[in-house]
Amino acid sequence: MTTRRQTKPPKGQYRSRWLLGVLVIVLALIGWAASTRSTPSTVTPVTAATNPTPSPDRTYADFNPPRPDRNVSWRVFAGISLPISTTAGPSYLSETRATGFAHTADGAAIAAAQLLVRTFPFAGSNTFKPTIAEQVTGTAAATFARLTQQTYQEAAAAAGVRKGAPIRSTDGWVAGYRLDRHKNPTRSTAGVDVLVAATGEGSGFTTYHVDLTWQDGDWRLIAPAWGDWRSNAQPVAFPHPASYRDYDNLGIGSGGAS
Repeated sequence: MTTRRQTKPPKGQYRSRWLLGVLVIVLALIGWAASTRSTPSTVTPVTAATNPTPSPDRTYADFNPPRPDRNVSWRVFAGISLPISTTAGPSYLSETRATGFAHTADGAAIAAAQLLVRTFPFAGSNTFKPTIAEQVTGTAAATFARLTQQTYQEAAAAAGVRKGAPIRSTDGWVAGYRLDRHKNPTRSTAGVDVLVAATGEGSGFTTYHVDLTWQDGDWRLIAPAWGDWRSNAQPVAFPHPASYRDYDNLGIGSGGAS
């Protein structure tokens, strides 16, 4: 996997650049919509959400909207279709939490997608607050929590959103993943590149590198550098299908190239 060089922004420019980066990358490329359910439940197979239609000028190659076949089914959270598995997890799923992932490569892949989306500012503070407090670790965790809350408050005020709800926008889905072959998900660490697709005005792909650690019987997300997902994000114009594994094919093959 290509090494990402991270350069910390100058101190005086950090806050404004971070806010702009989150607004552009997260809101424009991914999109958010308010979710309608709030009752906790045990994971069971469900019918996939209506498949979004790519715009005519966007090539999606072999990446398809989610299909509920094999071991994976899909549920919409804050406007994004997220994968769930009866064997890989989460074993507990609600509006604000997704916990109980298998200590396997498949479990790490599912955990990466779930925890990534649930820690975006536009997921709403009702979700990202408990997720970060209970399922995020690392030296940047406190900064991550503070900056996520700060960005959400400013964006929510502008959008007229209250009470910790997600911020409305367009739909998207988690298109695929690839595992870091230099880490062993059956031991203590895992690295997963999660490919997120968006439709509408912000249609396109963004890949996020998610680092995980196995702690207290579940996968925990290691906070991105400087509490900023932008440091782990990379827009991808034309992702090569051979590099990523479709979540519908979870457990089949090696999980994509590194």
